[in-house]
Amino acid sequence: LTTAPLEPDVYRISLAEVVELHYAFKMKRVFGKKMADGPPAPTLDQASAGVGGRVESMDAKIASLEKELKGYKDKLKTTKSPAAKKQLQKRAMEVLKRKRMYEGQRDQLAGQQFNIDQAAFGVESAKASVSTVKAMQAASKELRHTIKKELNVDAVEDMTDDMAELFEDFDEINEALGRNFATPEDIDEADLEA
Repeated sequence: LTTAPLEPDVYRISLAEVVELHYAFKMKRVFGKKMADGPPAPTLDQASAGVGGRVESMDAKIASLEKELKGYKDKLKTTKSPAAKKQLQKRAMEVLKRKRMYEGQRDQLAGQQFNIDQAAFGVESAKASVSTVKAMQAASKELRHTIKKELNVDAVEDMTDDMAELFEDFDEINEALGRNFATPEDIDEADLEA
């Protein structure tokens, strides 16, 4: 058997590389590897729907237990044997405990759903506020552009002065047209009262 000699450079590793590899493996054992990214977080709508579904499930279980409790109460009214009554009371108490447990869980879930819905409302309000601010910024920019480009303050002041003069002239014209030509000018107010 003849074997080819190993090429020394291919399998050679430096002491520094050995120490580095040893340190890397040791750190992975101590601190663990980086965890892989999990699935993306659910949206608020998805979370609310999920919690809402669980609340409905709890409500269905509570309704079922209430029906079962009613059955036990009806049986307790008609049962005469003390031993049978005691057994029915024991079962009814177990059902009542489960019902109260489910009611507590339902109340916690309803609180969670309220918080989720409140957060969703906050997000929607923030989005609406951002949209409003952007619309107001655009309107402000357009108004500023229109005023600077199409309106001149001096020209507007001149126009309003001209309009005031025109209205004064118009009032004088109306006053002149409103004079009565048939009434003599020399009539005194005392003559009119007599």
